[in-house]
Amino acid sequence: MSGISPNVLLGQNKASYNDYLKWIGNWRLTQSGEEKTPEIQEIWTRSKNGILEGKSIQINPESGDVLILEELRIQKKGKKIFYQAEVPNQNKGKSIYFHLTLQDSNSFTFENITHDYPQIIHYEFSNEEEMSVTLSAPSNKKSTNQQTLKFRKNLSFTQPD
Repeated sequence: MSGISPNVLLGQNKASYNDYLKWIGNWRLTQSGEEKTPEIQEIWTRSKNGILEGKSIQINPESGDVLILEELRIQKKGKKIFYQAEVPNQNKGKSIYFHLTLQDSNSFTFENITHDYPQIIHYEFSNEEEMSVTLSAPSNKKSTNQQTLKFRKNLSFTQPD
């Protein structure tokens, strides 16, 4: 697999390489409720080879303990762009791949209709500080759930070198 580079995305739909850089940063799930609720974050960085790498984490508000929920990547495989998710203790340690099906400068849709849930992952950037992630499985007869998570960017985050 190779990283996403300007040459990979130029001419593909309407998005440019810079549109993918919106992901970089620390995104905190905005939630209402009790203060004792664990904090959920997605943290995205760009590796030296251009791959976007992310983690979904949960922070315990009392202990500060961090639990990794998912390891994430956005990268090119062959001629397609993939969103890759690896969840600890699931899928026998193997990644699940969702291929990019729709994109424009502010939204990206990845699909894997053979996966149970989600089958579709849709990222939408309202602006530089707000992002929503919608998870759905329209072809899964067991679950017609659709879940939308809203994130706000931590503007004090800097990408590690």
